[in-house]
Amino acid sequence: MLQAQHRFVLRYPDGTEQVTEGTGDRFGHFISPQRWRLDQAGIYVYRITADWNGHKGCVPGLPQDGGYLFVRESATLNQLD
Repeated sequence: MLQAQHRFVLRYPDGTEQVTEGTGDRFGHFISPQRWRLDQAGIYVYRITADWNGHKGCVPGLPQDGGYLFVRESATLNQLD
């Protein structure tokens, strides 16, 4: 496996974006050190890209415009903890 640079972008329903980046481990896995709350009802769009020495990577089957997360109701902070 390759230790590629990963980039994960999450766009919230209100248009704000969260971004995390990091290097995959020897198995190709990357886990963000940040936790983001899905605290808005609506459609979230995520995009994942990777790069290894100029070679671009992607998630097989994920459209270039991203994947979708659907949140039906906004939860209170107590429900999320």
